[in-house]
Amino acid sequence: MLLAFSGGTDSCYAAVKLSRAGHRVEALVLDMTGDREFIHATRDKAAHLGIPCHAIDVREEFRNGVVDYFTGEYLRGRTPAPCTVCNPLIKWKYLHRYAASNGFDRIATGHYFRITESGGYLHVTRAADSVKDQSYYLWMLPQEVLAMALTPMGDEIKAEVVSRGAAPVQRESMGVCFLKGGDYRGFLRAQAPGHLSCRPGEVTDRAGNPVGRHDGCAFYTPGQKKGLSLPAGWAVTGIDAARNRVIAGPGGELFASRLVLENFIITGNRLHGNFIPEIKIRGVGRNPCGGASYTVEGSGHTGGCIGSCGTENPDKSKRNGGASDSGKGDNRLDGGGTEGSRLILHLAEPAWAPAPGQPVVFYDGDLVIGGGWLAGYS
Repeated sequence: MLLAFSGGTDSCYAAVKLSRAGHRVEALVLDMTGDREFIHATRDKAAHLGIPCHAIDVREEFRNGVVDYFTGEYLRGRTPAPCTVCNPLIKWKYLHRYAASNGFDRIATGHYFRITESGGYLHVTRAADSVKDQSYYLWMLPQEVLAMALTPMGDEIKAEVVSRGAAPVQRESMGVCFLKGGDYRGFLRAQAPGHLSCRPGEVTDRAGNPVGRHDGCAFYTPGQKKGLSLPAGWAVTGIDAARNRVIAGPGGELFASRLVLENFIITGNRLHGNFIPEIKIRGVGRNPCGGASYTVEGSGHTGGCIGSCGTENPDKSKRNGGASDSGKGDNRLDGGGTEGSRLILHLAEPAWAPAPGQPVVFYDGDLVIGGGWLAGYS
C-alpha cells in the first residue's frame, strides 16, 4: 500500500500503524515547492522506519493549481482555501495516480478523517478526534479515490498519538505550506507587484461614505479588525476589489441568513427533503447552527431538483479541484458542471462573517454529504 508521506508525526504514525496491521507500506513524497532539504529529510525518516520511499515532482501542477489560485482569489477580493483545493487537485490526485500506475492496491495519508459507505456511496466522515478532524477540507475527494483509501488516523486521538511515542513529534504546521511561515501580504506583493488590490485605498461604509484608509483590499477578509482604524464595534464586512475598497460596518452587518453557492454538489441518498442538517462555513471557528433549507437557481435546474449524475463532474474552474466522479450514477444534485447554476441556502440561524471564496460543507451527522463555494450572501 502507498502512503503519502511528509515525515511529520501523523504520517510517521500512520506508517507504523499500517505496518503493524500487516500492510507492506511504501511512502510517496510529493515535491511541491522544490525544497530539496525537505525531500532528503523525509527520505531519511522513511528509511528510519524501514519503508521504501518514492518522490515525484509536482511543482508545476502545484504552482498552476494552488499558488496561482491562492494569489488570484485574494486579488479578486475573495478569501482562498488552498488546502481544500490542494487535497483533490494535488495530494490525493497524484497519490492515487501513482498508486494505480505502479501496482499498489490501497492508498493512505495522515489526515484525520474516516470513510463511511451509505446507500452505495462513500462519504468522507468526521474523525474521532473532533479537534483534529479534517473532513471539512476533504469534501471534494472523488469516489475512485475514496474507494482505494484507508484512513489510519481516523480513529486516533492526536494527544494519545503523541503520548505513545510511536512516531517522532514535531511542531504542527498550521499555516499555508508554501508561505513557509511568512506573511501572505508580502507574498501577494511579490506575486503581483503594483496590482490595484495591493495598493492603498478607501475604507467605506455600505453607503459608500469614506471612514478610513487601508493598505490594499487583498489584505483583508470579512470579520477582520486588525490593521484598520475603525469605529468601536466595527469590522470588515465586504471587499470591492474592482474599486480597491474595503467595506466596513457594525458587528450586526456581519451576519447573513442567505448564502449563494457555486460549483456545488449534494449526494442524493442522504437528503432530507430540501433540508441540509448541518452547514460549516469554516473549518475551525464559528459556524451556524440549525442547518439550512435550499433552492437551486440557474440553467438546467429548478428549485430543489434532484437528478442522476452523469459519468463525470466536468471541471469548470480550478476550485473544482480537477477531480472527476466515479461514474457510479449515484443520485445527487450537481451544480459543478452546469453553467450558471447556484445553490441558495436559507439558514435556520445566521452565519457570522461568511467570506466569498470559502468552501461551505454539508453534513448529516458525521457524514459529509456535499459542499460548494461561497459566491455571495445577504
